[in-house]
Amino acid sequence: MGQCYAYLDDGKRCRRNAKRLNGLCGTCHGITVEYKRCTQPVVSGTYCGRLHKTQEEIAEHRASRSSRSRKRSSRSARTGSAWTSSGPNKGSYRTTRHRQGTARRAQRTSQGSRRPPTKKTGATPRSKRELSKAAKREAARLCADAILGQDVLNAFESQITDYVSQELIDELTKNWNGKQCDEIAKLARGLLVIKSYFYRVLRIIFNWLMLKMGYGDTARFFACQLVVAIPVVWYAKVVAAARILQITGICLCFMNDRNLMECRCLHDLVLFEGKEAIGRLMSGAVHNWREVAERVPEIDASP
Repeated sequence: MGQCYAYLDDGKRCRRNAKRLNGLCGTCHGITVEYKRCTQPVVSGTYCGRLHKTQEEIAEHRASRSSRSRKRSSRSARTGSAWTSSGPNKGSYRTTRHRQGTARRAQRTSQGSRRPPTKKTGATPRSKRELSKAAKREAARLCADAILGQDVLNAFESQITDYVSQELIDELTKNWNGKQCDEIAKLARGLLVIKSYFYRVLRIIFNWLMLKMGYGDTARFFACQLVVAIPVVWYAKVVAAARILQITGICLCFMNDRNLMECRCLHDLVLFEGKEAIGRLMSGAVHNWREVAERVPEIDASP
């Protein structure tokens, strides 16, 4: 249909294509607070009904821009003439500019030296991705089915008092909320992460010692993998404690009618180890908890 025949409030012709039978584009022709064209659809006539700049304000804005442009042009002309002038003026100008630049650099250096030292913090852990709502819903369904199908709650109530007092369990159950669940989940994940850090350091030290002793690559790699694969007795207790914490968090959320989609213990389990870990953890919960570290092996505990 061709170009819109209307004009903007700043006097310029509208460049949009006409989309209506009356030859207009259907977009507002007013000027916004930022002195740009409004992009809202037209309500009546050629305007959207919002407040826009008047033509007097637009004229004042245009005049001030022209004044600033003229000042910049004159300043550029003076600078250019100073640089192109011959004789002692040229040298004095360059000397003055050099001294000013040196003074500014010295000032910035002195200010930087007086700046207080930045407090160093520990390395931030790798940011974890969050589960989607669909993944949370699927994990909650699988977990609820496992709890009800394997009678996990009865096994939890019968075994938890073997490790902690009944008073502590009652207090934890009474005050159970999202914050408590988050803290339990962080403690469990922190205990499981210990294995990764411990074995990583052990592998580095063992590899370095064998390298200094002159062993070949194949023998060193074989020995390093063998050292890492051998279980450590104290680590079994750490893993068992972490698994019992996860079982406690999930069971208390379920017992207190808290939506399992909001259970942080369940989220961490699925996020770091996959949905298959739900079945292994619930199966370990109904058996003797002294064997839970073997029944629920840790898959990936890197933070």
